[in-house]
Amino acid sequence: MILLKDKEISSILNDNEGGYWFSTLYDGIYYLPNINVKSYSKVDGLVENDVRSLTFDSTSLWMGYNNFYVQNLTNETVYNPIKINELNIFNYNIFYDSINTKLWIGSQTLTTIKNSKIEDYYHNHGNGIAKNIHCKDFYLEPDGLIWFATYSGLHNITNQKKKTKFIKLVTLNKKLTH
Repeated sequence: MILLKDKEISSILNDNEGGYWFSTLYDGIYYLPNINVKSYSKVDGLVENDVRSLTFDSTSLWMGYNNFYVQNLTNETVYNPIKINELNIFNYNIFYDSINTKLWIGSQTLTTIKNSKIEDYYHNHGNGIAKNIHCKDFYLEPDGLIWFATYSGLHNITNQKKKTKFIKLVTLNKKLTH
C-alpha cells in the first residue's frame, strides 16, 4: 500500500490523538486519522497548495507557506491567513512555543505571533546591520530557552527584544564530537 502516491511530502506531524498530518509542496495538507485520508487544499480555503511546514498549538494546526502567510485549521475550519513580514519569502519551518505561547516562523528572519501581535527578530552584528537568519528548525528546552538551527550554526535569543543579538554556539565548518 502506498499512501499519498506521487505527492511531494514536505513535513509529517503526529498529533496527540494518533493522527498524522502531512504537508506537501504542491497539493496542500493531508490528515490521516486512520486508514481514511482527509485532505485540505486551496479549494477548502488554504492560501495555496504549497504548504511548507506544520505545527500545533493547544487548539489548532498551523500551516506555513512560501508567500508571507501562515494559517490555522481548527475543528476542520480553515481560518483567514495571517500575513507576516514580506522579507520572509521562504518559510522554512514553524514552531509553537507552548511555554511562552508564541508561534515562531523560521525564514530569512524569525517572526513570532502572540495574541495577534507580530514581531520580527534579526541577527544584529552590533553595528546596527541586521542580517538574514535563514532559520531551518527549532528546539525548545524545558526551561523555555529556544534554539534555532540556521545556515550559520545553532543560536538562541539572549533576550526577548527585537533586533537582538544571537549567541553563536556551533559553526558549520566545525565538527561535532560525541
